[in-house]
Formats: sequence, C-alpha cells, structure tokens
Amino acid sequence: MQAPAHDDFQYVQTALRCGARDYVLKPVVRRDLTELLETIRGDLDAERDAARAREAIGLQWRQRLPLLQEQYVLGRIYGGEAPGIGEREEARRLELAGFDGADGEGAALRFMGAEYRVPPGRLPSGEADDERLALAFRLVSREIAADGRWSRRVTSFADKAYPRIQLFAAAAADEAESEALLAELAAALLAAAEGSLRLAAVAGIGVACSPAEGRTALRRAYLSAVTALGRAPAGPVCRIVRADDPEGRAARPSAGTETIEAIRRHIEDAYRDEISLAMMAERFHMNVTYLSELFKKQTGSTFSDYVAEVRLGRAKLLLRDTAMRLADIAEWTGFSTASYLSAAFKKRYGLSPADYRARLRSDGL
Repeated sequence: MQAPAHDDFQYVQTALRCGARDYVLKPVVRRDLTELLETIRGDLDAERDAARAREAIGLQWRQRLPLLQEQYVLGRIYGGEAPGIGEREEARRLELAGFDGADGEGAALRFMGAEYRVPPGRLPSGEADDERLALAFRLVSREIAADGRWSRRVTSFADKAYPRIQLFAAAAADEAESEALLAELAAALLAAAEGSLRLAAVAGIGVACSPAEGRTALRRAYLSAVTALGRAPAGPVCRIVRADDPEGRAARPSAGTETIEAIRRHIEDAYRDEISLAMMAERFHMNVTYLSELFKKQTGSTFSDYVAEVRLGRAKLLLRDTAMRLADIAEWTGFSTASYLSAAFKKRYGLSPADYRARLRSDGL
C-alpha cells in the first residue's frame, strides 16, 4: 500500500493489523517498490510451499492411520494388561474411540469378524478360492466401515492368525448400542458381499467388555467373535451369528442332586475361568471332602476330570469348526498353555490336536 509522507500513521498501523505486508512512502522509488514486491512474492511462495508440505504430511498421516490403528489394536489384544496413560493418549491420537479406557463414550467395546464364502459357479471349474476375492472382500469391508455411520466408532483391522477374516472393533456407550452398531454394519457387509462381489458372507459378533478391564477381558471378547464365526453353518450362506453370553449361573445350596446339578451348570457356563473344588465348596457352603465325594457319586467322575472333560469337549469343537490357533483355543477353553491342552487332548482322544485336524481334512469334514 502507499502512504502519504506525513507523521500520522494510525491508518497504516490499522492496515498492518488487518494483514497488509508493508508500506511505502511517497515519493515512491521504483527500486524500493520492486524489492518490496520481490520480498512479498518470496513470502507468499514460502507460505504456499509450507501449506503444501502440511497437506502432504496430513495425507501421509491419513494413509498410515489404518495401519497404525491396526497395530495398536493388536498390541492391546496380545500385549499388556490395563492401558496406561501413554496408551490412552496414543489411542486418542490414533482416533480410536473406546480404547482410551475413559468413561462414557467407549464404555462398551465389542469385536466382530466377517468371512466370505464362495458360492458354486463363482469361480472357474476346479478353483475353490481366489486371492483377488479375498482382497476385494477386505477392501469393500474396510470401505463400508469407513462410512460416516461407523467412522470413528468402528475400527477395522486384520490379524495374521486369521487371514480369511476381516475384523472390527466397535465402541459405544453401552453393550446394547455396541451390538446394534455391529449388527447394522454386519448387515451392510453381507449385502455388499452378495450384491457387489457375488459372494456369501458370515459375521460373528462377540461379547462386550470394558476397555479398562485389561488384556484378559479384551482377549476373551476378541476370541468370542472368532468363535461365533465357527458356529455359522458351513457352505455359502449369509448369516450373522452372536456369541453366547458367558455369564455363569449361581445356585443356592439345596439337596445333593440339585447342588451337583447347579455346579455342573456353572462348569458348563464358566469353564473358561479358573474353577476349583474349593471355590465350589465355598460358593455352595459345603465341606470340600464331602462335596468331592458327593460330586463323584452323582456324576461318576471326579471334579477335576469333569472340568477337563468339558474343556476338552469345547476345544474339540473349536478345532473342528474354526481356524483358531491352538494357543487361542487353549486360552479360550481355560487351559493354561497350548502344550498343556495338547497333552490333555492326546491323552483323552489318542491323537494330538494337529493330527485331529489333519484327520478331519483327510475325511473331508
């Protein structure tokens, strides 16, 4: 801007506050004006370059964000216990609702797995599957989850342990809302698979947990979604399957038969948890030795053998109906380690879990 050569610069100061770059005094010298314009052009070029750099950094961040979110979620599932302050801050930085352990939003966290099935005639004769279908299903699933209805409330991720499954974590204010959120997403995924990809798909919705409960609760909630998928009918069907509610049942002590039946029901429901005869004796206000004798009399089995039988039965079903890793099956069914499960399984059924799965494949089951 050009200013008259006098001492009143109040309006110049006002102009500078409004964004003017500089000023010149009359009479205007061409060289000074040229230098000033060159300086201003340099400043504008620098600002434009800085804006482009910020835009590029922002684009790189948005492109890397899904991978960073996936790494964080898997780290929480397979990593440490309750999140610390640093982990909660990282969850907020990565826009992961529900993983910061805060009250209110994200008080209920729930997982879902989705898996595609190939209908007959979808592929050329002799081909059972195609990697391109897997990639297409994964991309479509992620795109749907990124829609405004689920964006920032649902996080999609993949786990190398389950390569055919696209996984999701949903955060909501309560358990009912988290289930409704995933049920709506599952319906959209199944419709897209059937309509756009000409594939069938199944979705397994797991049980809810609080992100603040720590790794054990988070892992169980996660594995419940994988387990739910295994309960879907085989073949090219479209189905949404929900995990069973794992809450145990309590019973008041009564006659011997009713008490033992109540304990059996508790074992059936809570086999994943730590269960001991002493715990049951305290729960039902009975002497440990008397309860041990009564349990064997009523069931024909010792308490520990009965618990092991229930756990092995569940493990056998998971080996048959799911692609879960042995370590995950061991944790899900209450065994301390995969090797302990393997030894107990071989002792009970005469072959290792790996051999059992191999036999099922050879029999076409």
